[in-house]
Amino acid sequence: MYCRIAPPLWTGNAGLPRLAAMESTPDRARLFERRVALVTGGGSGAGAAIARLCASMGASVMVADVDYALAGQVAAGIRATGEAALAHRCDVAHEDQVQMLIERTTREFGTLEYVFNVAGPWIDGDPLNYWTRIVSANLLGTMHVTRHAIEVLKKRGGSVVNVAASQALCFGDGDRPAWVAAKAGILRLTAALRCLAEQRIRVNCLAPERIDSPEDFARAAVDLALREDFAGRVLLYRTAQATEVVDFGDPGYRMAHPVT
Repeated sequence: MYCRIAPPLWTGNAGLPRLAAMESTPDRARLFERRVALVTGGGSGAGAAIARLCASMGASVMVADVDYALAGQVAAGIRATGEAALAHRCDVAHEDQVQMLIERTTREFGTLEYVFNVAGPWIDGDPLNYWTRIVSANLLGTMHVTRHAIEVLKKRGGSVVNVAASQALCFGDGDRPAWVAAKAGILRLTAALRCLAEQRIRVNCLAPERIDSPEDFARAAVDLALREDFAGRVLLYRTAQATEVVDFGDPGYRMAHPVT
């Protein structure tokens, strides 16, 4: 599990600060060419953004989500761009469904090299069911997917990127203790899986405040209220981008992008 120290986000002279630019180089354009990526929680939000980005970089993508309709929309949108993508309904809290997901991914695409564990809902409900469901979907779900993916990844090597949350690193969120505890568990699970490096499997974990689309990232440059909100809670004063999550799946990635 790696930690990177980034330069200050906000730069410039007096007046409205500008957002530090994210680099984009030609050698990253098709970084995942002829590779296969699996994204859980890929039907919406950060997962959908990551799935689309992987596809734009050349990967064939399996979009997994508990909501098949949403996953199908994301996969269809990717195919409309000329890239390969399929949708699969999967509740990662259930190991049998995860096993079927991994089996279908390898059957349809031939292999699997990148796993992005993004699924991790925050669910309201009865206190006991709340804890059980949150921990199952976040921590156990990440474990289920990683455990079954290992059998495929170790054949050729690969990468697992887990997504936790910044709240798991510091003070947490008082109204979401179960979610914060589950995300903290993902951090420690990732650290424990460093032994997989011996099998050419990299396991990294990011703990962002939240992950936004490029449009949301750009909006933060001119939204004073949003900047002030993050200034009090996030070291880099902004959300993370899907590009930053995907970059952690690349073994040759060495560019110093900031990560919240």
